[in-house]
This record gives sequence, structure tokens and C-alpha cells, in this order.
Amino acid sequence: MTPSQAARLMGRSVREQFPKATLIFLPLADGGDGTLDVLTHALDGTKKFTWVEGPLGRKVKASWALIEETKSRPRRAVIEMARASGLALIRGKNRIMEATSYGTGQLIKAALDHDCKEILMGVGGTACSDGGAGALQALGLRYYGHTGRSISAKPKDLQKLDRVDFQGLDPRLRRARIYVLCDVENPLLGTSGSARTFGPQKGATGNQVQILEKMLHHWSRFAPLQAQSLKGAGAAGGMAFGLAGFAKARLVRGTSYVMRALEWEKEAKKADLIVTGEGRLDKTSFQGKVVGEIIKHRVGVPVWVVCGSHTLTPNQLKQFYISKIFTLKEFL
Repeated sequence: MTPSQAARLMGRSVREQFPKATLIFLPLADGGDGTLDVLTHALDGTKKFTWVEGPLGRKVKASWALIEETKSRPRRAVIEMARASGLALIRGKNRIMEATSYGTGQLIKAALDHDCKEILMGVGGTACSDGGAGALQALGLRYYGHTGRSISAKPKDLQKLDRVDFQGLDPRLRRARIYVLCDVENPLLGTSGSARTFGPQKGATGNQVQILEKMLHHWSRFAPLQAQSLKGAGAAGGMAFGLAGFAKARLVRGTSYVMRALEWEKEAKKADLIVTGEGRLDKTSFQGKVVGEIIKHRVGVPVWVVCGSHTLTPNQLKQFYISKIFTLKEFL
């Protein structure tokens, strides 16, 4: 379900029990699935559609949003990487050594073509682990192997990278601000890095994880800005690193950014109760995800959580200030 669908269903159930209650709907997202819809609605954006190359090169019609200029902000774009380079677009096949983020770069280019000076990039749910090389190739970078021949941004080819040509990189990137809304805090490399943490989720075998780790380490050495250790650099197969290292993007916590955009705390202070939810609630839910950030900023209001399942003990529920928890598994 999207955040909006989940909010409506919870609201309907509350209305059945408390018909006179006043409901305030504030669907949130953490930079992953649903971020585009949430920010488009919150910022009064207009949906746009652009044909791009999917993660395996097949054409897909990807949506993004245009936010018109205001007195205080320039024209902005909201891009959800999964729309162009998402795991759902490869239909469950293990093609991680061939998948690239090229289509996401095409969406960034479309935003620049619309004179956007600020780009908000949600990076969850992606199929690729190319360190953002594909997106940067769509924006003008060129890659060459040891023989001097041009190579693709596919991970299987990036292992052979010997030289990066920056001359064709779109100059408009220097005048635009890119905010990468990270849904995780993992660095690019290491035991908690992109390949080892998220590679298996994208279908990578143990051997492929090792190859991807070496490739990302090799690729990262070509970046003008060495951003491997930044919190969130490992998000979306290293896409966050690629945009930070080659395009000076700023990595921010996705949920916090969305909450500020919606003026969440201002609205929450009006409430007697906050109801939120997540598919699976565990310790990672408190590392930048929606439920954890809501509890962190709960402004003294009790929080109820609806989830599919959870692994928290009664003491942890108390420690994390969860007033009540409803597990959908109990009702099935």
C-alpha cells in the first residue's frame, strides 16, 4: 500500500469507532516508495511523465513531479528512483550485474530541461548496484576500459574501468542543488555497505556481492569528492554516493525532510493521538524510518502503531515510547 492508502484505511477504522473524531491525514515517506506521491501532494506539484531506459534498457514511462517556483524557493523537481530504476521493473530476475541507473539520470536531465534548480531525489526500492554510474552516464560522463574502448555503466563492465571523461557532464548540474532523501544510513563500502547489506535483497549471490563490493570500491576512487563514508552513501546501490561524489549532492534523512515539508510537528501538536504504521517493526525502524522519526518528534502525543508483524519486546515498546501496538498478523 502507498502511505496515502494506508492512512485512509486507518482513518476509516478510527471513524467507525469514534464517529465524532477530527482526523488529520499526513501520509509520510522516508525517501523510498511513496515519496513522490507524498511530496507531490504536500508541495502542490504537477505530475510529469518521461520515457526512459529501465534498469535493463527496456523503455519505461516514468513519472516525476514539477514544483513551481515560489517567492522563497526555486522551481523544483521530485524524482523517485524506483519509477525509472526500480526492482519491480526487472520482474524478479537476478540481473544485478547488468542493471543500471541510467533511466534515473534521464529523469534528472528532464528536470534540468524544465529549468529546475533544485531536485529532491527519493532513492528506495531500486534494482541496480552501479554506484550511480548509469545515471551519471546519462548526464554526460563517459567511461573507458584498459584498452581505451568505451564501456557501459553495467557493474560487470565497471570492474574494467580505467578512465572517466568528465568533459561531457551536463554543466547545469553545477547550478542545481540535488537533495538525496536517504531511507538508510549505510556507507558505501564495508560490512554495512551497499553491496553486502542490500545486494542480497536485489537477488545477488554471495559471489556477486563480493564482485560488487570490489567494483564499488574501484568506482569510488574516480569521484572528485570522496564521499564513501557519508551516512546514507550506500543507499540505492550506491546511487547516493554517486550523486554526492560526482555532482555534490547533499544526503539528507528522507523522513525528516518530508516531515519538515509537511510541517508535521505543527499539525501533530493539535492531536490527542497519533496513529502510524509499518510492514515489519523492528530495531531498524528507529534508524531513520517513518515510525521511528514520528516517535522521535511525537511532541508529547501518544503514538499507536499498526504493523504486519514486529520483533520488539514489551520493554523495547516502552523504551521506544509506543503506547499501543496492533499486529495485523493477529487478525489473520
